[in-house]
Amino acid sequence: MHLSQYNGKTLSEVRNALIKQGVKPEERQRLLDELRDYRAKLKSQNAQSRHFRTVWRSYSTPLMDELQRVRVAMHYKGTVKRTLVLLEYRELLDELLNLFQGFAEGKRSPKEIAVRNGIPNEGEHWTDWIPMQEKEKLAEAFASCRIPGRKMYVPFSRMSTAQRGNSHGKSLENTGVGFADHHADTGVNVHPSSNSVGT
Repeated sequence: MHLSQYNGKTLSEVRNALIKQGVKPEERQRLLDELRDYRAKLKSQNAQSRHFRTVWRSYSTPLMDELQRVRVAMHYKGTVKRTLVLLEYRELLDELLNLFQGFAEGKRSPKEIAVRNGIPNEGEHWTDWIPMQEKEKLAEAFASCRIPGRKMYVPFSRMSTAQRGNSHGKSLENTGVGFADHHADTGVNVHPSSNSVGT
């Protein structure tokens, strides 16, 4: 008997079905015990899967926020070189997002994978998963296309969308900077560590 055929039925319903099939009492009890164990194991596995998806979502969500920030930045007028740098940054973030989404379907936590692969800070933030050489390369690229009188875009920011909004809001309130300047590129932040994203 394949236990999955009784999905959606209560144990009482299964017991009655087995009685109708003429299954002997001892065999019937054995099958019911197996079904009970099967459902308990399945419930545990589902709970674990939901847990890992939730944990990995805490990495994917701020990363998707950063991707949205890149898309917004690309709508503002800039040089062709700046647009190409933003595209390269977006591709890197897309690759990392796909990696996280793949991990979310597995059975390992971010910390476990990070420790195993030598990711700095036990991989507590999505920026920790970007190799140092990639950070340095993009930092130099953003610096090379800086427009005099304007601040540069900040790649690999560890600041959340809410924190960034509060910070910028206070800055605008204190300095009277206009809307266009508020969305201009801002500085470069590179975390001082070097590791590759693990799998």
